[in-house]
Amino acid sequence: MELYVYSFQRGKLEEQVAEVKECAKTYVTLENVIGGFYKGSRIKKEDIGHICGLAENTIMFLEENRNAAIEKFISKERMKEKIAKEKLDIVQERIAYLENLK
Repeated sequence: MELYVYSFQRGKLEEQVAEVKECAKTYVTLENVIGGFYKGSRIKKEDIGHICGLAENTIMFLEENRNAAIEKFISKERMKEKIAKEKLDIVQERIAYLENLK
């Protein structure tokens, strides 16, 4: 059986069709897979279609679905952007507060 794997690392999208063995609750990789999954790694069936992996930069599908993977990665990057903007606002407020103390 095959899983379609998409990984977004270092600003680049990588794609791989990986051979896996289907078990009751998981898929077992039969080869090394992008995103840090080694031969023999277990992928929960519930993780299919969701961003997963230790670095949370990989998504897998049962059929080719590049556009859905890209949309999920865009959503994740937008969330990172929102958090970064909120942190920037907090830091700018702290700087302004300290500047006013002079």
